[in-house]
Amino acid sequence: MKITTMNGLSMAFASFLIAGSLSAQTTASSVVSYSQGPRADGVSPIGVTRSNQDNALGGIGSHDVNIGEVANNSASVEFVSLGFAGTIVLEFDNPICNQEGNDLTVYETSYSSPSCNAWPERALVWAAQVNCEDSYVLISPEEGICQNADLDL
Repeated sequence: MKITTMNGLSMAFASFLIAGSLSAQTTASSVVSYSQGPRADGVSPIGVTRSNQDNALGGIGSHDVNIGEVANNSASVEFVSLGFAGTIVLEFDNPICNQEGNDLTVYETSYSSPSCNAWPERALVWAAQVNCEDSYVLISPEEGICQNADLDL
């Protein structure tokens, strides 16, 4: 799964993707690659507390849904920021099957995910089968997703 923030828009993710049925959900198990973009000014780097790529793995944590961030304390942040035009490629240990309807959910979980009007962050989402790195298929709308989104493979 490859997710890229659109030029001029940032996005912060934690527990990035959850796929499967309610009885058999899977989350991203490893980060294949991560390229963080800059802050809104287009130059300044994202703070170190928001740069732990492993925060895109596993389940949603307590700090993902409230403003629990403590300055210079990376343990208080459980999401990773992609910044502007950043990219993260995630791998799943368990396959995500293309079934009837939506197959996965992308969560933008920083601080309770306010509405897209209040926090207009967009991302493009691609999917590819294992060992098919050159054949990513865009599964999000061309204008990107904003905040949480259910997607079909």
